[in-house]
Amino acid sequence: MKLLKKAWLGLAFSAGVLASGGASATAICQGCNYQFASPATFLGTLNPISFDSASFTHTGLGNGSFNDWWVFQVNPAGLGGVNAVFLPTDAVTGFSISMYSVATATCTPVIGAGTPGSAPGTCDAATVAGGNLSLLPVVNNGSGFVVNLPNSPLNGYYAFNITGMSIAPAGTQPNLYSGNVTTTTIPEPGTLALAALGLLAAGAGLRRRAA
Repeated sequence: MKLLKKAWLGLAFSAGVLASGGASATAICQGCNYQFASPATFLGTLNPISFDSASFTHTGLGNGSFNDWWVFQVNPAGLGGVNAVFLPTDAVTGFSISMYSVATATCTPVIGAGTPGSAPGTCDAATVAGGNLSLLPVVNNGSGFVVNLPNSPLNGYYAFNITGMSIAPAGTQPNLYSGNVTTTTIPEPGTLALAALGLLAAGAGLRRRAA
């Protein structure tokens, strides 16, 4: 029984080491809508240490093509992930999402940060003139089109360009898409070593009990 308890303690310790800090997550820009009057919409500066995030939406797409630019900053360095869901599946088609790094940026701060439906900041046209990092794959999961950029090392300004075609059927609500940007810290070697020790201790305890 003691060995089993030690094993569970080891697993709990490892999980705690890897997940520490997630409870302090902060919504920098929550439910921010696309700004038509600006070359790019700014979702704010995300701090991976506090697990910052920003959510975005473009409502009322109507009929026709759309070409949207969203910008965010990661400071200090950390991991970042981007995902978006497009609805309805039968009326929004031809998605293309590209991720860009941005060498320099001139952006205004996010207004009303963390408030649902808050107005996001804006960026000038120069912010989108970076190198293309990736063309993100779009997957139809049966209830919507989903795009996901797994956590990648990020530091500085980034932009993603969303394009597509919207066809609003008669008598339906305007088409829309929404998504979010999330950040998390990059585990330091020492942290990973502690987590590994916890897992090793857990495994050793379970093997001894089985024997």
